[in-house]
Amino acid sequence: MATGEGLKHGKQPAAEPGAGRVNPPGALQPEAPAPEATTPEVTAPEATAQEPLDISSVMEDAGKEQNQPDWEVAPSLVDFEDPLILTLSLLAALLQRPVSTEALKAGLPLGERRFTPDLAVRAAERAGLGASVVRRAKLRQIQPVTLPCILLLKGGNACILMEFEGKADAKVVIPEGGGTKKSLAVDALQEQYTGYAIYARPEFRFDERAPDIKVKEYRSWFWGTLWQFWPIYSHVLLASIIINCFAIASPLFIMNVYDRVVPNNAMETLWVLAIGVLTVFGFEFIMRNLRTYFVDVAGKNADVLIASRLFERLMSMRLDS
Repeated sequence: MATGEGLKHGKQPAAEPGAGRVNPPGALQPEAPAPEATTPEVTAPEATAQEPLDISSVMEDAGKEQNQPDWEVAPSLVDFEDPLILTLSLLAALLQRPVSTEALKAGLPLGERRFTPDLAVRAAERAGLGASVVRRAKLRQIQPVTLPCILLLKGGNACILMEFEGKADAKVVIPEGGGTKKSLAVDALQEQYTGYAIYARPEFRFDERAPDIKVKEYRSWFWGTLWQFWPIYSHVLLASIIINCFAIASPLFIMNVYDRVVPNNAMETLWVLAIGVLTVFGFEFIMRNLRTYFVDVAGKNADVLIASRLFERLMSMRLDS
C-alpha cells in the first residue's frame, strides 16, 4: 500500500492544507459550513369518495326557479286604458270640459276593437266638444290657433301638442305623464308622427240669461231617424205618383186601337200611338229604378244610425237589480 511504502522508506504523508495549524490567540475562528436546508415532503391527501349527484332533483329546482314570476301585480292596479282615450280625457280637461274615460267609452261599440279616431270623434261629442280628424303631413302645418290638438303617433300612441317653442322644440302632454307638460325636439316628434291629428273645440252653449233659448224637440229613436231622410223619401213619393200615372198608358193605348185604328184602318195613328206608349214605358222603367235606388240609400243610412243608437242604449243599460 502507498501509505505503508512511504513509512517504510521514511517518508511522511502530506498533510492537508491548514491541518495541524494552530491559530494564535485572538484570531478569528473559521465559520463552520451551514447545514443544507431540507424541503419537507408534502403528502397528497387521500381522495375521499363523493356521493353521486341527483340530476333530476337539480333540474326540478332549476325549473321551479324559472317558473316563479318576478312580480305579482294586482290587475286592479294596472292601467289598461287606450292611450287615445286617455289623451282625449286630458284634452277635455284642458278645454274646461272635464270628463272621465268611463263616461267617454259608455255606449260605444268597442268590444275587442281599439279606440279608433272615429270613435274618439263620437266620444268627444259627449264631452261637449266638436272634434274632427285632419291630415297634416308636417307638424309645422298645424296652425297655432288650433292648439291644443291631439297628435296620432306610431304604434297606436297619442299625445297633446300644446305649443311650439321656437323653431326646434315643441311642448307636449303625454297620457302616461298625467297631464305633465314636456318639451321635445320637433324633429324627434316628427319621426313618431303619422300625419293625422284630431282638432277639438268646445261647442257653443247658450247662457241661461239668453232670451231666445229654444228647447230641442225630442224625437223618437225610430221615427226621428227616418225624418232626417225626409228629402229622399219625398223623391220616392214623387216617383211613385209618376209611375202610377204611367200605368194608365197601356189601357189608353188599347182603347184607342180598338176605337179608332181598327174601324178606320188608320195605320199612321197606330204608329204614333205605339211610339208614344213605348216612350212612356221607357220613362216608367227609369223611374222605377230611381225609386229603388233612393229607397236603398235611405234605408242603408237609416239602418246604420238606428243600429248605432240601439247599441248605445243597450250598452248603457244597468244590469244590476
